[in-house]
Amino acid sequence: MILSIETINAKLGYRLTHQHGVDKAGEKTKEIKELLQESELTGITEFRMEMILRKIDRILGNRGIESIVNQDAYVNAYWQNTIAVYSNAGNSYVPTVLYDTAKKNLIITSYGDWIQYCESSGRYTFD
Repeated sequence: MILSIETINAKLGYRLTHQHGVDKAGEKTKEIKELLQESELTGITEFRMEMILRKIDRILGNRGIESIVNQDAYVNAYWQNTIAVYSNAGNSYVPTVLYDTAKKNLIITSYGDWIQYCESSGRYTFD
């Protein structure tokens, strides 16, 4: 499901305005929407998905891509036991973009909220 410009702006607008200024924040929101649309294409490779996330990380002005690894999980030969990768916003509860490698889904959430969801739903356990 592709998020609307309004939803992207509601979740990431503050970061985009802070990073690029009011005049360019709308343009950057559209760039993120285009990248999210590309991520939904059928047959997109894991490598391409990682490159999309890296582009979004640069647009947001974040601190690089981080992996969430679970030793009890195996996703596939590319991701192995990496269950998610996300654009590091510098705080566990600041909204960012996260790619759920098992569900093949790029979402806007915080790293901390995603971990809590996975634990509370019983999907994954973390030490």
